[in-house]
Amino acid sequence: MESENPTTNAVSGDFDCGICLFLMVEPSKTPCGHLFCLTCLEEVLIYKSSCPFCRAAIKSGFKPKLDVKLQEKIIASNKDAFIQRKEELKKLRYENEKNFKLKIVYGNDHEVINEPMDHNAHKWCAYVRLANKNEDIAKYISKVTFKLHPTFTNPKRVKTSPPFQVSCRGWGVFLIPITIEWKEELGLENTEVKHFLSFDGNGDCRTLEVVVDKTLLK
Repeated sequence: MESENPTTNAVSGDFDCGICLFLMVEPSKTPCGHLFCLTCLEEVLIYKSSCPFCRAAIKSGFKPKLDVKLQEKIIASNKDAFIQRKEELKKLRYENEKNFKLKIVYGNDHEVINEPMDHNAHKWCAYVRLANKNEDIAKYISKVTFKLHPTFTNPKRVKTSPPFQVSCRGWGVFLIPITIEWKEELGLENTEVKHFLSFDGNGDCRTLEVVVDKTLLK
């Protein structure tokens, strides 16, 4: 009976990235010592300044670097697997030169207003924002429509310029249908989502990703 190949087993687990779950052909280490693909870590740090594994804070000036010694160890463990994944990554980067995933955040902020005799004690703001706060949302979105509860005056609220949000005060929660209309040049169909208003703590939010063709951006 043939024994299992210990080298192959090591590569399939010990050297897998915790973000993409593929072999780390370009391993990079966080300040707290956790390892990920260099490109995966760079992408995550755009949106969150913390380790994807332990959530330890990472200073804004940190720049992920290739761990050359670990890369050599991965190559020595299984060169064929390394070469295969390297080629896959090369093709993926080629595709990313044209397209990229735009991450959108939608939801609501919330706070309680302590004013005696006022039953509308909840102040909230329903919104559509970019996960990357450094990006200009006006490059991508032309209009956002929020449909509030019928008891509100003018329940259909249309926003044609940033910030794409609606602020109100009230006493109860309800479902808010949201329609996102993209810039015409992007050639994207309208995106429709629904958010249930939250009065829990600071509010609640969800995310969605849209593939954008870079060549169509002005």
